[in-house]
Amino acid sequence: MNARERKLIDKLVRIAGEISRGEYSRKMTDMTRDKYPAEIARLAEAFGMMMVKLGARELQLSRLIKLLKKDKKELAKENTNLRQGLEERYSRSNIVFESAHMAEVLKLIDQVKDLPLDVLITGESGTGKELVARAVHFTGKRKAKPFVVLNCAALPHSILESELFGIEKGVATGVEKRAGKIGQADGGTLFLDEIGDMSLEIQAKLLRVLQEREFQTIGGAKTIKVDMRVISATNKDLKAQIEKGDFREDLFYRINTITINLLPLRERREDIVPLIKYFTERESAVQGKSLRGFTSGALDGLALYDWPGNVRELENEVKRSIAVSMGEMITLKELSISAKAGRALLSSGKLSDEVRKLEAKMIRETLEKTGGNRSKAAGVLGLSREGLRKKMERYSI
Repeated sequence: MNARERKLIDKLVRIAGEISRGEYSRKMTDMTRDKYPAEIARLAEAFGMMMVKLGARELQLSRLIKLLKKDKKELAKENTNLRQGLEERYSRSNIVFESAHMAEVLKLIDQVKDLPLDVLITGESGTGKELVARAVHFTGKRKAKPFVVLNCAALPHSILESELFGIEKGVATGVEKRAGKIGQADGGTLFLDEIGDMSLEIQAKLLRVLQEREFQTIGGAKTIKVDMRVISATNKDLKAQIEKGDFREDLFYRINTITINLLPLRERREDIVPLIKYFTERESAVQGKSLRGFTSGALDGLALYDWPGNVRELENEVKRSIAVSMGEMITLKELSISAKAGRALLSSGKLSDEVRKLEAKMIRETLEKTGGNRSKAAGVLGLSREGLRKKMERYSI
């Protein structure tokens, strides 16, 4: 390359660079003045435009990367907030109770939350088995890891197996690869609700997982190690199920290393009024209503009702009562179970000793919260001042 050609190329590169910075018109005048060939000028123009496009693309990518980094930080923050919200919502401190039985349940939760042992939770439907399972997980050292739920009664055998173990693509026509609950629970907790409804075939496969802490997906050849805690729950008598041949005895002894039994609400009536207060406060906010609560007659009826659906039924009753209530206080007549509650009150002849204790306790607590102001306390309890005075005399308060 001679000196003139080298000079030409150097100037071409310089001109192209300046064109890419938006100095196109002036430099094209220079090109014309210097009488460079038109082909060279067009080449410089094309080269400059290419650099402009590359620069624009680089700027666009740079902005996109910044946005992605920002989104990643926001997602991480949101994930942290959601997890903290779950921990707060399902921690043992949010279990509402006053009974000695539930106090023992919470003590047991504290004892087992960090132990590498599987847990079996028993009790009637609606007693709060999943709530206790979540409390074990979200107060223990696995709380930052997944809490995975599988309802064994809600799915047929064929689907339950694939949901539990996962399945590989092509096992059957149209089947796509899907991770199972066991794999998803790695590092955390797998909650098997209503395990008493699991088929014997799947029970056998689950037993191996619990013994070896490893599994294979359906259609897979690879053995996968898993670190998880298993919490099972059932409303059935598993020992009776074993006698009938519907539940494996070896699996029973594997899952009930620690057993937490939840009594029905009718056997821990002390929890009824605290639960009513909790559900009333929460649901009033959800429905946008300002309620002072339930009248003493309504509370008496609710406290004497047997609640066959347990806490779940009580919660639904509070929700319904708030929805249909037109006043500040919910009365006995506004309850869907008013006939049953009324008959319970009538058949008792007078308030049971248990309800009397409950009423006296409520009065003491309300007086304490209102600083001894009887007028305010009477308003909160749905009583007249004179009615409150008589009750205080009756209970020697």
